[in-house]
Amino acid sequence: MALTSEELAAMFVQVNGGSRMLQAEYRRENVVAARVEFPRGFIRTVAELRPTLPAHGTEVQRRNAVTR
Repeated sequence: MALTSEELAAMFVQVNGGSRMLQAEYRRENVVAARVEFPRGFIRTVAELRPTLPAHGTEVQRRNAVTR
C-alpha cells in the first residue's frame, strides 16, 4: 500500500529528527549501535552522478567533486 503525501512527510520529519539526534550524540564516532542502514540502490553511484556534473574546473576537480 502506497503512503499518502501526509504520511510520507510525517515519516521524513521523524527520520530527519532521528538522524540529527544521532549526529549530535555521536558526531563521527564509529558506534555500531548508531549505524544507519540505507536500502540497496538508495544512494546513487559515482558512475551515475558524474555525467550530471558541469564541465567546470580541471579533470581532478571534477573527479573530486563526486568522490568526496
